[in-house]
Amino acid sequence: MKNKQCKEVINKLDKLDVSNASEEILSWVLENVDQYIDNQKKIFKMDIIIDEESEVMPTVKVLQELYRALPDDPEIDVTDEEAKNIKYADHLSKRDNKLIDDIIESKAILNKVVESIYEGMKGHPILEHIFEKMVFYYEMKGINQGELLIEKLSGEVDILKFEYEDFNVNVKIKSKDVINSKGEVKEKGEVTKDYDISSGFVLWLEIAFKTIAMPQLF
Repeated sequence: MKNKQCKEVINKLDKLDVSNASEEILSWVLENVDQYIDNQKKIFKMDIIIDEESEVMPTVKVLQELYRALPDDPEIDVTDEEAKNIKYADHLSKRDNKLIDDIIESKAILNKVVESIYEGMKGHPILEHIFEKMVFYYEMKGINQGELLIEKLSGEVDILKFEYEDFNVNVKIKSKDVINSKGEVKEKGEVTKDYDISSGFVLWLEIAFKTIAMPQLF
């Protein structure tokens, strides 16, 4: 690896504590159950993108910054029509092709760290606390004569996937269309916000459970 920027990124990995990162993420998942819970679902996808000014998950934030610190892929100046009929690598200098190799190698090393963080989540004691907090929403079956109807459940929470998504997503928020009395669109809504969601981590979580007792009143 010859690129100075890539080297600096990889060298900083030596100081990153993988076990800390695993615990930070699971603690965040636990603290935010109320924000993502939906008792009609059992599998949840969570985007973990840490703001530059945020103080949460400091170890994970460092890893996010290392991904973003890698140089961008070199660009070639061709039209869309030309791009359909060319080989990208053939239109780059040897220097640029070597840069691409260094970027690919660096991302592979970073991805290995992410895999280690994921492995550190498996069987972690915090998972039990996440289950206890989540399962409450599935145990509530309604109200009978002013009392909660609870169905006791047992089970577990599993982290299905944890990885870094290396692309930006554009988000547009529009105002509602104005509809007339005939149900026709009189005036289309306008874009009120237009922004990019930066690249970041994504986590997939699943909760599984079964009934351990008949419904009872409390």
